[in-house]
Amino acid sequence: MERSILNDLPTTLDDGMILRLATPDDTDAVAEFFGKWLHVAVDPWMRDLMDDHPSPHTVEIAVVEDPKAKLIVSATGFISQVWRYQGVKFPFGWVECVATHEDYRRRGYVRRTIDVAHAISASRGELMQGITGIPWYYRQFGYELAMPLNGGRVVRFEDAPSLNEGESEPFVLRAATENDDNFIRDMYETQVIPRQTFVAHRDATQWAYEFRGRREGSYRRHEWLVIESARGERVGYIEYGPFLWEGRMPINQIEIDPRHGWLNVLPSALRGFIALSREFAVTKKQELAESLLFFMSLEHPSYGYYSTSKTVIMEPLRWYIRIPDVVALLRAWRPALETNLLGTVAEGYTGRLTINFYRGGLVIEFERGNITKIDPWTPGNGWEGSAALPEHAFCKLICGLKRLDELIAEDTDIRANRVAHLLLDALFPPFTGQVWQFA
Repeated sequence: MERSILNDLPTTLDDGMILRLATPDDTDAVAEFFGKWLHVAVDPWMRDLMDDHPSPHTVEIAVVEDPKAKLIVSATGFISQVWRYQGVKFPFGWVECVATHEDYRRRGYVRRTIDVAHAISASRGELMQGITGIPWYYRQFGYELAMPLNGGRVVRFEDAPSLNEGESEPFVLRAATENDDNFIRDMYETQVIPRQTFVAHRDATQWAYEFRGRREGSYRRHEWLVIESARGERVGYIEYGPFLWEGRMPINQIEIDPRHGWLNVLPSALRGFIALSREFAVTKKQELAESLLFFMSLEHPSYGYYSTSKTVIMEPLRWYIRIPDVVALLRAWRPALETNLLGTVAEGYTGRLTINFYRGGLVIEFERGNITKIDPWTPGNGWEGSAALPEHAFCKLICGLKRLDELIAEDTDIRANRVAHLLLDALFPPFTGQVWQFA
């Protein structure tokens, strides 16, 4: 068995710096480091992760320390969690917060700390890692742009629906309490999860942390509102960040019980949230926002209320995704992949799909729509296989970012016969949602 880098920590690097994992005694130093070199709001979030996190064993910070200066000079955070693919749970590792002191850059420290994060992920059996951040940079560590991140819409306050003269508001907002926890959680799991290919899974403890577990000032802190009818019946909720984003008031989630109707409830919810944002500006002594920012991907039920002329589309950024063992990942997803075939032309298929990655490949065998085998496969040359595409392109396909036609249009090295084309499109539907990762 290959020796893990974790067995050698702490270790002294060639230039005398020390590579190690942070301990609770490093909390102040790590928080201040990220607060200085990333953003001030990261400081309280790091303290949450290292001090009060409900799953402390899932969080690690790899650091490079200058022992002479007694200074952390580079660091990478890592947070293990569970995601779901079409309802099937799988272990996921999130590499988040990567920074180096400006006087210590271009020495390879990020690579060393990310190697530690990958080793931690491997030791935990995680099948996928993700990272967000600056363009291109993380490709050199095996990542590929493969999943949408933070897309949404902007709506000006003045374009929100007005209440007709003489009418009373049929629905109102109020701050959520502990008594609303189950209501919000149940609505998320019945409304959001079924319409998204990928979601982050949360247990009861993690949900409680989302409701009231983070420090003031952390950019990961959530505020929750319940939408009620005039009779006091709960009909939905809003989750927002208590800060302005480029001068806009962000809404991260808005969900409404469809039995009460989006068209009935949404106008009141938006008017109530705009009023709240104005109060927020006075209380926090901040500038007054003039628009709402819906941070809910490019497609959400609420968007249908507005014509495109009334919104500004914010194109999503992208998750960089790394898949260390694609065969292991697809085996874990097998039940979901079989479900994906239902209702498509590939339903009930019997046959064999071979995919050539040019430096390897895989084979998937089907029997009446059931997947009977997912194994590595070694092609003899670049022409073998019912489909051929480099692994970085396959990552985009299985994460739902690109359809096969789009990939073929971009790269002449990508091909598929007709059956393989239909199978791949059926197996891996597009994903335009938003993963609310656990942190």
